[in-house]
Amino acid sequence: MWIGSAKGWLVTADDECGLHLLNPISGTQHSLPSITTTGYFDALPRTDGDEARFLFKVASFVETYWPEGHTGFVGWCSDIEISTEEIRSSRLLKAVPLWDPSSGEYFIMMMHCPRNRVVLARGRDAKWMPLQTRHRYEDVIVY
Repeated sequence: MWIGSAKGWLVTADDECGLHLLNPISGTQHSLPSITTTGYFDALPRTDGDEARFLFKVASFVETYWPEGHTGFVGWCSDIEISTEEIRSSRLLKAVPLWDPSSGEYFIMMMHCPRNRVVLARGRDAKWMPLQTRHRYEDVIVY
């Protein structure tokens, strides 16, 4: 499934929620950091035949974006188990590659749920870095 594109490159999420930067013309593909590197998604152990699942860690999410606390999460304290299909279809909202990946340097902005947050990663980064702001985003655009 593709979740964004720019300059001939697609950002894709595979069946296991692995994220990739793909040039469909040349077939070149770069692996992007796992969503688990955000600090608030954990991969759950799999049993035979089960699809991959993730645990959304509410307390870690709140601590990342609101270190002083956030009253909007009162009563929503327990972690949430999420299927890969749900992450791909409704949690990874949009990703946009910036700069030209063919030069060897690229930068990805990815908007995700909950609360329409943005995380960033460069080609050499091992993890996603959250854009720490109280604002929600409706779109990510490159021009």
